[in-house]
Amino acid sequence: MNKSWFSDYIIYSERNGQSYARRACRPLESHIKKMLGLPVSEFSIQAEIKYLNIVPEGATCECPACKLRAPGSPGILWAVKREEMVPREP
Repeated sequence: MNKSWFSDYIIYSERNGQSYARRACRPLESHIKKMLGLPVSEFSIQAEIKYLNIVPEGATCECPACKLRAPGSPGILWAVKREEMVPREP
C-alpha cells in the first residue's frame, strides 16, 4: 500500500436522487475494514484515530484527502454504518 490519502475502495452513495461514486480516504478504509473483520495497516489505523470521528449519521473525516475534496469545510460526512456493511439477502 502506498502512503496516499486516497484509498482503492470506491464508495457508492445516493443523495436527493443522484448517485455518486468516490474513492474513500485511508481513515474511512480502515474503519470499513475493521467493520468487515479484515486486516488493517498501522498507517491506516493511525490515520483513522487522528482524522475520523464516528457520528450517528456515519463518520466525518478531516484528513487531507477529504479537505482537498471539500475546500474550506471541516471535512466530509461519510454515511457508512455497520448495518450497511452486511450483505442483504434477496
